[in-house]
Amino acid sequence: MIMDYKLNEKIELVSVNELSEADTDKLTQDYKVTPEVIEYATDMKERPRIEYIESLDSWLVVFQVVSSSSHINKIVLPITFLISTNRIILFTTDKTLYTEQYFNEMKNNDLSKLSVWGVFFSVVDILSEDFIDRIEEISDKRASIQRRIAKNKISDKEILELSVIQEEISYILTAVNGDYLVAKESQLYAKSSEMKTKISKQDIENINNATIEFEQIQKMVELLGDVTDKLSNSFNNLLNNQTNATMKILTIYSLILSIPTIISGFYGMNMFLPIADKSWSWIFSVVLVLVGVGVILADLKRRHFM
Repeated sequence: MIMDYKLNEKIELVSVNELSEADTDKLTQDYKVTPEVIEYATDMKERPRIEYIESLDSWLVVFQVVSSSSHINKIVLPITFLISTNRIILFTTDKTLYTEQYFNEMKNNDLSKLSVWGVFFSVVDILSEDFIDRIEEISDKRASIQRRIAKNKISDKEILELSVIQEEISYILTAVNGDYLVAKESQLYAKSSEMKTKISKQDIENINNATIEFEQIQKMVELLGDVTDKLSNSFNNLLNNQTNATMKILTIYSLILSIPTIISGFYGMNMFLPIADKSWSWIFSVVLVLVGVGVILADLKRRHFM
């Protein structure tokens, strides 16, 4: 579906959501968008990048944003912008349609000093806050797992939750790294002699603000990843300690239980053994068992195994 908005007297937003065949025809005929750009816009595996399309005198910008999807591998999805002198064409899906609302909210602001780039990076700055919100959610989940581990409540549930968190961090870090590089490239383009005549100081300030914001988010995600990895290592150490403690107990039991088995095995043989014919011989065998167990326990304690 295609929706057309006027952000101000000179800037137009064309929102394309869930591109259909009819939308493709309209984009090609009315907005002169090439099939190549449409292919980029519909590719859900497209990485963040910025590229000048000379035939359209427009910039193609692919950005990764936080999506509304509940699937772990779709927590971030790409949206594509085609930016010309007075128009922004935004390509979204149902999971990223909320980004259109940010542009609509810009209509209530004074945009007289902004070009399309200033408007675009004002929205990018807002999109960065969505990453911060998701990072805080992940941080809260990690803290919850950490509290449970501190109380020695370790189970398969914590292992699965921690692996999901690590996967989420990986996806978000990859997206933020790509978006940061796009913002840095935009900074370089903004300083070029060609762009200086097309953008204002306010535009450059918005570009710089968005770049700084994504740099900070990048460091936040990296720090969260480091803390989560350390928590995972601590988790593994606790599991290893529990395993070692269990194996130690089993070893002690197996050694202790081997003594009566050996002694009863001897007295169960069909051969002559000392005092085997006495009525109190069973007491003697019990004493041997207790002595053997005592010797084993004393030796384990001497070796600091207990």
